[in-house]
Order: sequence, then C-alpha cells, then structure tokens
Amino acid sequence: MKIKFLDGIRGYSALIVVIYHSYLFTYFNNTVSKNEFLNNLLSIIKLGYLSVGVFIILSGFCLAIPVVNNDMNFKGGMQRYFKRRFRRIIPPYYVALILSIIVIITFPVLQVNSNTNWDSKIPINFENIAAHFLLIHNLKTYWISKINGAHWSVALEWQIYFLFPIMLFIWKKANWLISLSITFIFSYGVNIYLPFTRPQYIVLFFLGLLSAFYTFNNEHRLKFNKYFFLFLIILFAIALVIIKLKLIPEFYSEIILGLSIAFLLNQIAFLPDKNIFIIFFSSKISAELGKISYSLYLIHGPILALVNLLLLKYFNIKYEIQLLIMWFVITPLTVFLSKIFYELVESKFLNNKN
Repeated sequence: MKIKFLDGIRGYSALIVVIYHSYLFTYFNNTVSKNEFLNNLLSIIKLGYLSVGVFIILSGFCLAIPVVNNDMNFKGGMQRYFKRRFRRIIPPYYVALILSIIVIITFPVLQVNSNTNWDSKIPINFENIAAHFLLIHNLKTYWISKINGAHWSVALEWQIYFLFPIMLFIWKKANWLISLSITFIFSYGVNIYLPFTRPQYIVLFFLGLLSAFYTFNNEHRLKFNKYFFLFLIILFAIALVIIKLKLIPEFYSEIILGLSIAFLLNQIAFLPDKNIFIIFFSSKISAELGKISYSLYLIHGPILALVNLLLLKYFNIKYEIQLLIMWFVITPLTVFLSKIFYELVESKFLNNKN
C-alpha cells in the first residue's frame, strides 16, 4: 500500500489556501472584476478555506496509522506522543509567529488600516501576542485573526491533540460509534457558544482517524470498491453544492464534506501505482510541495499582505492585474521562501529526518 500521495494532497491543499488568501488580501473596497471568466473563477476560489479541513482530516488519518494495529494505544506511551507533537508543531509555529511580528513592526504600511483584509490582523498588542503564544487565540474573536490569520488553525489542531487520547480511550472502552457520537455532541456544544472556532473540525479529525482504522487495521480493512468510490465522489460534489449555496449550516455541511474526503483517502490508498491520481500526487514536485506545506501555511500571510499593500500604495494598476501578480509572481515567491523556512527551521524539528 502506497501512502506517499498523502504528502501531495497536503501540499496542494496548502497551495490552495495561499491562492485563496491571495484573493482575500487583494480584494478591497468591494471590488468586482468586469471579467466574467475571472469572477466565475473567483467563485470557486472562495471555497479555498475548505482546504484547512483537509489538513485536519489528514492529521487524524496520519496520527492514527501507528495506533490502529496497536490496540488503539500510542506506541511508546502518551508522553512520547505529546513530546513528538510538540516538537513537530510548536517550535516552527513560534518562529513563524515571531517573524510575523517582526515584519509588521518593520513595515509601517502593515501598521495602518488600508480597507483590505489585512485590517483584521492589526493592531498587535501584548494581549493578542500572549494569546498566540499560549495557543488560545482561536477562542476569542478579537484574537483569532490577529498578527497572522492562518495561525488560528494551528491553535485548534494543538487543542485537538489533547482530545485525541480521549477519543481513543472511549473507543477502547466502548466502540468507535460511541466515541464519534460523544465527539459530535461535544463539538456541537462548542458550536453553540463558540461557532467561530469551527468545532466541526474536531469531528473531521475523528473521521480521519476512522478512515485510517478501516484502511490500515488488519482485521477491519475496507478495500477499494468502485461503487463506494463513486458514491463518495457524488457525496463530495453534493457537499460542495450545499456549502456554496449555504443550504444548511456550515457545521453540518462541512462534516458531510469531511466524511467524503476521509473515506476517499481510504479508497485512494488501494488504487494501483499506475493510477493517474497516485502518479500525480506522488510525483517529486507534489512530494516537495507536501514537504514544505506546513512552512508554507505558517509564513504566507504577512508576505501576501505586504506585497498587496505595497502594490496598492505605489502602483496604480487594475484589480485584475494585481490579482494575477499575486497569483503568478508572489505565490511562487512565497513557496520559495517557504522552502528556505523549511530548511532553516522546520526541518530541525522533524521527528523522523527520513
């Protein structure tokens, strides 16, 4: 079974987030393009935020791989699990956070309101800096978007890491359905009081865990079935339509979408090596993009915002041109800078250098 395609999916999900944020930072003063094709393209790009849910599903899927054949226990114990999670996630995050603060302090254009999406990231003060370092900034609307907007999901994922052992404990004492039900009820309760935290991602993490169980567990392996695969693709498409048209609350629609994605991972894992999907997402370019995906996610925000504000300040160019510059010049530059960040920072904290 080949699972190298997971890195490719992670990498392109990060790239989609960057493209989506390029649009958000460029979009200002209710700008609407006169180009119908571009407007149609933007209507699709506006769904780019859903890629964050893909990260969460992949996280649950990958973290479950070592436990599904170990009686749902962490190999090496829970202490090793938390130590490895901290080492892998937190140091690069802290470095990216400090760099984001330095960039904001260094460039005055990032310190004033500009009628763009960047306005939600400022001002920075001791309160929101402390909240970010404590990884609780996603729990208050005033903190959640400050400094580097993408970092809210890092806090959420870190919090999910503490729920993961509880999910496994309930699973072992009862079964996965009881554990999923309790996870859903807890997430629904959080959604009532803190909907901006997107607690449906907790359920998505569990779905990733469940998919990994039915992919890698020796006794319960759910192999490829063309009818099930087709059903999941149809469910994926229906969920996108529901989200786009806002037919039901996002809490439910994103869980439906997450269910389709989680078990598509299961089905794709059994595709032959020569399948075009496996070839594409396992290619060297895809693997490289996947390798730096966390770095790309951590640092792209201030870079995109800075360039966008400099373009607005010093150049009188059309909205469409500015957007193209962000996509085809600044996004590749951001990927390059992410590669540097990965080599200098993130790679030093990998749990497995191989």
